[in-house]
Amino acid sequence: MDFKSIEDVKPWMLTPGVSARVLMSGRRIMLFLVDMKAGSMIPSHRHPNEQLGICLKGRALFKTDNGEFIVEEGSTYRLHPDEEHSVEALLDSRFLDVFAPPRRDYIERQMREELEQR
Repeated sequence: MDFKSIEDVKPWMLTPGVSARVLMSGRRIMLFLVDMKAGSMIPSHRHPNEQLGICLKGRALFKTDNGEFIVEEGSTYRLHPDEEHSVEALLDSRFLDVFAPPRRDYIERQMREELEQR
């Protein structure tokens, strides 16, 4: 078994007002924690990974190919591979995302940030 505390994983800036950290990654799945300040945005993008998530606190507007959705504390969501999406935090928010397969770009970024902070 592998074990880590959230506090053991150093956050890094994904976009202004948005911090992120790869909590843990396996061969097939990855846990990713995102904290967004009210008014911050994750610009429209897409990726080949399937993404499942839960809003742990706050409220945000998700825009996708299929419409606009308000996601708030306790809401879960699924983004299909290659589904274009963006997120705007309406309140200070925290999300736990699961990516399958893991996002190599985020894993590499986490490793670089941790090396720089030593």
